[in-house]
Amino acid sequence: MQEIEFERDTEPFINAGSEASELHDQAVVPAIQRIAPEVLCEIFWWACSTGEYGAPCTRVVAGHFVRIAPWKLSHVSQHWRATAHGDASLWSNVEINAEPYYLRPIDSDGNRDSSQPAVLTQDSPQVEYPLAALEMQLSLSANAPLCVIVRLKDRPNGPAHAHVISLLETLVLHSDHWKVLILVFETDLAVVKTLSHMKRRLSCLTHFHLCCKLDERWPTELRDIFLDSPQLQRLYIVGQHGPPILLPYQQLSHLDLPSCSMFLIHGLTAAENLRDLSLGMSNDDDSNPAALVEGIITLPNLRSLLIYDGRFSQIIEAPKLEYLFIWSRISTALPLLRRFCGQLEKLEIRCYRTETSVLPSVLRLVPNLLELGVMFDERNSVKTDETDGIEIPKSQIFRAMELSGSAEDICPQLTSARFTLTPDTVSEDWDSLYSMLNSRWDPGHRLKRALLEPAVPLALSISTKFEALKADGLELEIGEPFN
Repeated sequence: MQEIEFERDTEPFINAGSEASELHDQAVVPAIQRIAPEVLCEIFWWACSTGEYGAPCTRVVAGHFVRIAPWKLSHVSQHWRATAHGDASLWSNVEINAEPYYLRPIDSDGNRDSSQPAVLTQDSPQVEYPLAALEMQLSLSANAPLCVIVRLKDRPNGPAHAHVISLLETLVLHSDHWKVLILVFETDLAVVKTLSHMKRRLSCLTHFHLCCKLDERWPTELRDIFLDSPQLQRLYIVGQHGPPILLPYQQLSHLDLPSCSMFLIHGLTAAENLRDLSLGMSNDDDSNPAALVEGIITLPNLRSLLIYDGRFSQIIEAPKLEYLFIWSRISTALPLLRRFCGQLEKLEIRCYRTETSVLPSVLRLVPNLLELGVMFDERNSVKTDETDGIEIPKSQIFRAMELSGSAEDICPQLTSARFTLTPDTVSEDWDSLYSMLNSRWDPGHRLKRALLEPAVPLALSISTKFEALKADGLELEIGEPFN
């Protein structure tokens, strides 16, 4: 009985001593070491993969490229090493880079000097990624989906080239776990032969980005390599000038062909699930799409269309189109605008000097537009005809876009606007732009956001006006001058 009473009486002191010991241990262990592993992994992930598709990123520090990678994180402490090694996703981004970096010199203010030519940096990769390191990374990635980037645009020679091939051979053995594949290289027969072993192994591939010269040396057996990729949905191909490569058009949701020969366009007739499409043609390709494709290509589920060559406006039909980006002359895209006028919600357009008089009438074709982007181009249109119009002051365009409450108002439902201005934009143009935005920012109207991208710094009197709109609540951003 006395022992029980003793334990009861001394328990508060024992617990107090235990709590004091725990507090002492916590004081000794640094706070950063007490971060929960799942939180630390999240921090590591943001440090390692902030690029497109989760690709490894590089940052410029004092003029030098610094690779942010799990290797550095795993050398901080044993705790960090164990945490990094325990998360397979941290090791799922693999990059083989033999493409040199060209940068402009840094001026006295620490910025890139645009007046100086770009030069080869001391930090250009020399393909020094050890084979053992790649093997360890692939082991740590376990069975996680892999993002693979291979950049061999400037092909190395001699031993360096042999090392690249050995890296590729090891990497291809894991191609059944590739989810994202980005290939940038010249048509190197040794590289192509090594990559041929990934055929019929790309069962997990969902994104494919190819920048390569595909000429007559591209092996015939590789032209159907992506037909065995049942999950492939996003495809980007640039630089193809040779024989056709067969693609699973019927399963694609995103297709980007910014500079491609016409033979890839024929397959679009089977792309019934396509939602995003970007089309362009090689500069040396003078063929007419309408002459090469029989009839109109109807894409029933297309929502977004980017056209860098207006000739495609003759052959595309998209009953559900919501977003249209036109990088060519307005006149060549008029057939598209007339067909989709009632359904477009977002329009981005490039306006040459010789087309400014046409712009107001074009915008009247899209009365339900919610988002508008106009990039004024100080150059004349490369080719002019009677539909191009003439040059008029930008102030005249902005005055035409002011809301008056009449049935003739241009895009009365606009909620977001972006204007990229040219160096010849004068104060009268800025005043008219301010008045137009002010008429749409009135509480009774819908404009919520505006982005202005001037070519030269704004005068104080002009910027003060726009700052007043911002102070009233308009989400207004004025970008840094790009000249």
